[in-house]
Amino acid sequence: MTKRIPFIVAFVGVSGLFAVQAHAAQTAYVSATTSSPGACTQTAPCTTIAAGLAAANAGGEVVILDSATYNEALNITKTVVITAPNRPIIVPPSGSSAFTLATANVTLSLSGVIIDGAGGTASGINVTNGRNLFVSDTSIRNFSGAGVAAIYVTPPSGVNFNIFVTGSSTSGNNAGIVADGSAGGTARATVRSSLVSVNTNGGLIALANGPGNAVFLLHQVLVQGNGVGLATSGTAGFLVDDCRITGNSKGISAGPGSFVLSYGNNNLNGNFGNDGGFTGSLRSNDRISASGRAWVRPEEQFERPGERHELACPSGINASSFFVAHLDRKVTASAGISGPVEFCLPFRGAIVRVKRPTSESRSISPSFSAVPASTV
Repeated sequence: MTKRIPFIVAFVGVSGLFAVQAHAAQTAYVSATTSSPGACTQTAPCTTIAAGLAAANAGGEVVILDSATYNEALNITKTVVITAPNRPIIVPPSGSSAFTLATANVTLSLSGVIIDGAGGTASGINVTNGRNLFVSDTSIRNFSGAGVAAIYVTPPSGVNFNIFVTGSSTSGNNAGIVADGSAGGTARATVRSSLVSVNTNGGLIALANGPGNAVFLLHQVLVQGNGVGLATSGTAGFLVDDCRITGNSKGISAGPGSFVLSYGNNNLNGNFGNDGGFTGSLRSNDRISASGRAWVRPEEQFERPGERHELACPSGINASSFFVAHLDRKVTASAGISGPVEFCLPFRGAIVRVKRPTSESRSISPSFSAVPASTV
């Protein structure tokens, strides 16, 4: 069943991604236009994506070879990679999602497709369980029914679900991407180098009106022409880095207790006199300190190699389900060490170097405080 969006107007460990590659098994090939259909091999591809999914082993890959239109609703019950070099279009039957994830511990990696809802009344990608969703070089459009979204993620209690969207667009939907913690789980979304536009209700929506939580990390995202650009409720929120939020009916709508934090390098303007505002600032050349425990931004998010950056827990945020997962690994200083300490943390092959005097450890304070980087 598709979740409905209240009209209120993201981190995973690296091992999760690499596990898909390390255990990849059979590759299944699909072509709707093949003249020699067969057993899903490259020379005799099967003619539906569903058949390709059935043929590929868990951890395997489905390659869509042509640019045809596929009228399918696909239920993802095992970890799989779907790639499409020629931009096929997937149009689900009326009232159905193109992709549904409802199985525990499943990862879907999707690249190179166009998903067209044709005004559909279900979300394009609907997630109610699983582990990870990777979407790259993909367009999700025209899922315009009330209460649905291009991507709607509602993990169940006890589940931390991770969404990674890169180089993709969500346009012409009721909503772009919804991370919803109301079922008790935590939805953690990272959106990079992407377009979120002309979504009637909202562009990016983070909901945490129940026991769970939801958070987005945005980097170089254009949010334009939506009902509301960024919308939050409950304790959910956004970390926003080098983004453009413009031309929306309202730029930012942050409910009581939620947060929309800026790294100080965003453009928020031109939203028809209704920009809204960030709830706080995390300047990328500052050290933010409220605790003796610190978290490091991944090297791939750094503006300059070797940039020093630390984050600590704001009041009311659970570190284990939020910052540790989103901003890489927790850094702690050994007791009894004095003077500067250097921590080297590998992240996807890069080395992140953080220098931090142990004498600056502090107890948790109710809010962030900024200290110039030169004092670190």
